[in-house]
Amino acid sequence: MSFSAYETEQLIEYLPEALFLEDFDGNILDVNTKACQLLGYRKEELLDQGVDKIVPEDKPVFMPGEIDKATRSGEPIETANVHRDGTEIPVELRGTIIEVKGRERLLVSVREITERKDREEKLKQFKLAVQGSTDLMAAIDRQYRYLFANQAYKDLYGVEDEDVQDADTVVRYGGDERGLKAHGKTFKKPTR
Repeated sequence: MSFSAYETEQLIEYLPEALFLEDFDGNILDVNTKACQLLGYRKEELLDQGVDKIVPEDKPVFMPGEIDKATRSGEPIETANVHRDGTEIPVELRGTIIEVKGRERLLVSVREITERKDREEKLKQFKLAVQGSTDLMAAIDRQYRYLFANQAYKDLYGVEDEDVQDADTVVRYGGDERGLKAHGKTFKKPTR
């Protein structure tokens, strides 16, 4: 099955991610509806601006080759865009260099990552609180894999940071006695 030009245009227009088509001078040549919604502009207004106008002054404007290279490596670029009302929006960029009417252009997918950044900040604050506690504390995910543990926990079980970070699972021995399994080795709370 192949899409007609009209169908392709409609697919791009209603993708759930913001799309920007840019030239190598940073001019915005085209955008989809989601890009307009993300930044609070009408399409015509965005087409009158350069990329440097939607990126905060303290954030870098990435060159097409940098975005293309990062995307090919599987590592999106994180930066911010500025909404029409002045609000900074954390975003993730993925892009590729394409040819349009015989000229190289940059097609950039922009995803808002505000919620993810908020979660990362909350986890960072929680981790700081856990690290500062003298009580035994560790965090695990829903699959019972360790995310991190504080020093009191690591000292009791005789494990290092890499053992906790690479731990396969929490091991339960009976009652409240637990340990962790990492690198094929089980670390158990010492008996007194």
